[in-house]
This record gives sequence, C-alpha cells and structure tokens, in this order.
Amino acid sequence: MTDIKFDIVARNIHFNEIRHTYLTFEQVWERNEVPTWLHSTNAEIIAIRRSTGLIDNNDIDIYEGDILRLGTGDCIVYWNREYSAWWLRRTQSHTKFYFNEFSISYAKGNKEVIGNIYDYSEKKRDSHVYSADL
Repeated sequence: MTDIKFDIVARNIHFNEIRHTYLTFEQVWERNEVPTWLHSTNAEIIAIRRSTGLIDNNDIDIYEGDILRLGTGDCIVYWNREYSAWWLRRTQSHTKFYFNEFSISYAKGNKEVIGNIYDYSEKKRDSHVYSADL
C-alpha cells in the first residue's frame, strides 16, 4: 500500500516565513509525529496539502496546490469535488482538465513542479494568476 502523504504549510508569525513539513498518514495519525514547531503559538497553519500520488520528471511528489510546468504552460493542481478527481487549471487561460497518471505521461515536453500557490502568493500578492481560489 502506498503511503498517503501530506504537506503542512504554515507561516511563522514573527518572521513571516512559510514553512513546509512533509508527513505521511502513519506519522501523523498513528504515531503522532507532528513537529513541535507546529504546536507553537508562532505558527499559523495555512493549508494541509494532499499528495496526488504522482511525480514529475525530477521524481518530485506532486501535491495539491502545486504549480506544474507542462510543455503547454503552467497549471495549478487541485481536487475537483464534483468529479472526485485531481484536475489542472491553466494559470493564464483558466481552462481546466482532468489530471491523472496517463494525462501527465502523455503531456508533451517537460513536466516539473516549479512551486506552489502558497509560496507564490507571498511573492506575488497582487497577481491573480497564482491565486489559491480555484
């Protein structure tokens, strides 16, 4: 069985920096291995991102909210509740399409994670392109 992976995205309130903590389902729920800094009053949890179970060309896990550079342009990975499946939304045209192991393997050109909506939103606050609102 594949481990279910999560990325806990949190902001340190005093230093205004974003931190990522990657954990598996077993670490969090069965062994309670949440890092102590997350329990601090200085940490504000922004999101808990789920892994899609897919990897990019560089063997990097692809998570919900990641910005994925495909040969056809940049896309944001998100969970579509209506279809109960992972989807991609193009950052420029906002068109949406189904995302799975086959669609990523047939995408032309490079497939790599270049960031995520939480890190980009800090750098580009005035940009709607990488908005967390999907």
